[in-house]
This record gives sequence, structure tokens and C-alpha cells, in this order.
Amino acid sequence: MKVTILGCSAAPGVPCICRGWGDCNPNNPKNFRTRCSALVSDGDTDILIDTSPEFRLQAINNKIEKIDAIVFTHTHNDHTAGVDDIRGFNRRSQKPMQTYGIKSFCEEMKKRFSYIFNDTLSKYHPSVSINEITEYQEFNINNINILPLKLHGHMCDLVGYIFNNKIAYLTDFMEIDKEDLDRLKNIDLLIMGCLNQKGSHFQAPFNKVLEYIDYINPKQAIITHMASEMDYDWVNDNSPNNVTPAHDGMIIEVE
Repeated sequence: MKVTILGCSAAPGVPCICRGWGDCNPNNPKNFRTRCSALVSDGDTDILIDTSPEFRLQAINNKIEKIDAIVFTHTHNDHTAGVDDIRGFNRRSQKPMQTYGIKSFCEEMKKRFSYIFNDTLSKYHPSVSINEITEYQEFNINNINILPLKLHGHMCDLVGYIFNNKIAYLTDFMEIDKEDLDRLKNIDLLIMGCLNQKGSHFQAPFNKVLEYIDYINPKQAIITHMASEMDYDWVNDNSPNNVTPAHDGMIIEVE
């Protein structure tokens, strides 16, 4: 299995309109960040996590030619706004894209993107089949088993995912249940969001994310969803040896 980090920024992007580069060194290309998406691949199966506003460029830059399905974490624009760009994959596959999200996500997306939820292929808009999932009920996409976890503290309903009991992707959270931390114990690859050092009313601060990582004790952890306060070298220098900041285009292999 492998994960490709397509984008690793929080909602404003880095550089952002309001603060530019912020605390990030503009001379380090790893500080240039598009909004969060990732691709989980195992054999011939490729699953996209979220469709960021820059998804078209991410797909081009990473030479993505096929996607089997999309799993969504939540409804916020920095995780969904690029959904219109899946039309190219519809044209190639000649079938609707299979997407997955919890009930509240499905209801909201059908309101915001009503034109894409149909089974009629069109060259003018994407075609999506939406599949409602439930927290803690496993489902399969080809050879990949997926377990959705309920995360807490954000402004809308939010889930994280475990893929084949090897890779976990959790972002935008403030709290993670103790039972879920125990589920994640000793996982191979843990990808966790961290907005900045202080956090926010809705997202955990850097020290709390590190505490979660220490408890889970993964073989490898990646920090993503970073705002302009999170300079790549600063995060790297202030993290344990098994924790690495993400960068756009990063590929992580898992045996």
C-alpha cells in the first residue's frame, strides 16, 4: 500500500491571501501547500480522500489517471470544492464516480452540488453515485477494507478512516475517543491534521496531536492540514523521530 499526500494545507493555503507565508520559510518548497487531499493505493485500487479546491492541479501534478472511489471526511469547502473536477475521470471510466460519506455529509452535498448526483453521464458536469456510510461500520472498495471513525470538536460532523488496518487518516479534529485511540494502537502509518501550535476552538494544538501520536505509537506518523504558522523545518525539528511533516506530492509506502 502507499499514500500520496496531494495537498497538506489548512483552509487558507500556504501562502495564503491574508498572511502570505506567515511563519513559513518561502525558500523551502515544502512549505508551498495546497488544500488537503490524499490518495490511498493498494494494487489496482486507488481511493481519493476528499476533493480539495486544487484537486485538478493535484491530479495533474501527480499524474493521477484513475480513481476508483472517493471517501469524504466532512463538508467544508477546503475538502469538497474540487468535486466538479472528477468529470475527467467520468469520461475515462464511462461510469459515475462512487463516493462515500456519513448521512449528514450526503444530505449537505446533495444540496450544494445537486447537479452532479445522477447516473447520467454528461461532458458538461460530473456524475456521482453517493453511498451513505455509518461510523464504525466497515465497508470495502475492491481489496481495501475501510473503517470510519467518529471524530469530535469540529464545526460539522467529521469522520476519519482506517484502511486495511494499516493506514489511518484523521484531520480537523479536537478530540479522539479513547476507544478509537486504542483501535489505532501500533498502526503502520498515522496521518493526523494539526492546524498550528496553539490550535483553535475546533482543532487540536500541536502538543495535543503529539500526545495522541505518542499514545498510538505508530511505526510512522505524518502531520498534515498545516496553516502558515507551521514551518516545515520547525515542525520537523520539534517532532519525535517517527513523526514527519507532510509536503505536497509526498509518497509513503506501507508494507
